[in-house]
Amino acid sequence: MGPNKKDMQAKRSRGRPREYDEKIIIEEMLIWSLKETSLNFVGFCAEHGYLPSVIWRLQHEFEEFEEAYMLTRMRLADRREKMLNSEELNYGSWNRYQKHYDPFLDKHEEDDKDKDNKRRKDVAKQEGMNLSTLLKMASSGEIKQKD
Repeated sequence: MGPNKKDMQAKRSRGRPREYDEKIIIEEMLIWSLKETSLNFVGFCAEHGYLPSVIWRLQHEFEEFEEAYMLTRMRLADRREKMLNSEELNYGSWNRYQKHYDPFLDKHEEDDKDKDNKRRKDVAKQEGMNLSTLLKMASSGEIKQKD
């Protein structure tokens, strides 16, 4: 005979709650982000017992949460940049993660990538046109390959 359903449900109900109150987490997040020791969301999740998936899910489900999440990330970006400038934060650590906190840096880097991708496509298109022209000229006898 297998395990009792009620026993299984009782075991599942322990631990982290399946439902989270986004308003409580918003308040915790905004208060936490004001502390000078707050540097990244790993710290927030570890201190408050939230899995990153909870934060990401709430970010997509609630506009108010998304706004608080963005404000918190901007506070962290500002603090991290100030710490870098005062040599309290290692450049490698700053460089690796700053884009995730600073929406302005993120947009700038994405715009640069878009420009570079467009430039590469334009170069490839031009090279293809040049090759096509050379093939036409060679097939019509306008140019000849030297031995």
